Amino acid sequence: MKSTFFAIALGLVTITTTYAQTGNQTNTAPNQEARQRATPEERADRQTKMMASTLGLSADQEAKVKALNLKRLTQIDALRESKETQANVDRNQAKTIRDNWNIELKSILTPEQYTKYEAQQGEMRGKRSRMNGSRKRS
Repeated sequence: MKSTFFAIALGLVTITTTYAQTGNQTNTAPNQEARQRATPEERADRQTKMMASTLGLSADQEAKVKALNLKRLTQIDALRESKETQANVDRNQAKTIRDNWNIELKSILTPEQYTKYEAQQGEMRGKRSRMNGSRKRS
């Protein structure tokens, strides 16, 4: 009798745990699909608007930054597509694209704006590393 009760209880715990784990995965899938479907133009527009609001860009700067963002995101998307066909794409290519983007961005922004941008990027890197650290421990 005790062994039957124990087997039923163990089965219920297993089913409940399995159901709870799969429930979270289905809730995040639509958000991931929506992000994946964004075109480089949409992403460049969104990034430019965020930069304009946080850095106080002028209309001329905003237009230049939007063109620069679009150029970078188009290059990154092309690199990702080529990665699907090639087994090994050099990670240095993406770093070169980012480095060139940073150089051009620095020439568009004022020194104060660029300093503020770098500080924001440092904060974001810190948040990502803390989030990734907590995921690894779990």
